[in-house]
Amino acid sequence: MSVGIINKKPDTLRTFIAVELSAEIKSALIDVQRTMQRHAAAPNIRWVQPDAVHLTLKFVGDIFPAQVAGVQAGMEQVARTIALFDVALGGVGAFPSERAPRVLWVGLDGDTQSLKALAKNLDEELSRRGFPPEERGFSPHLTVGRTREAPPRRPKRRDASKYR
Repeated sequence: MSVGIINKKPDTLRTFIAVELSAEIKSALIDVQRTMQRHAAAPNIRWVQPDAVHLTLKFVGDIFPAQVAGVQAGMEQVARTIALFDVALGGVGAFPSERAPRVLWVGLDGDTQSLKALAKNLDEELSRRGFPPEERGFSPHLTVGRTREAPPRRPKRRDASKYR
């Protein structure tokens, strides 16, 4: 696990906890991403560079530098309680839906129950340390692309006989 930090606001750090991917997974991900690119219908997809893809376990949010040590201590506490487990690339999909994609993702197969338990334990440990809990359930995935804007919606088909 590692702490990812992006500096967007002065004096705070935008923070998340993620698992770095193995070289083997990244290599397979490149092949999957190329296939997705060939079949993508939306021209406005911003593809994530394969080296930047990671598995986010928890988004912590904007924190002050003095809070990083608490996040790291929580990670270490949880890491001592877990056993190694294996996951592999799974199917592909989109959030919020394939009809109106905003995020393109690759799912994970294998021991996803252990992965979900890890995310839950991290969330609980960091909540005990004063960080806000996750509002959404954990859905193990790797974000490989984002749309720049929502695709145009088709007008709903209406029954014209109602308007006679």
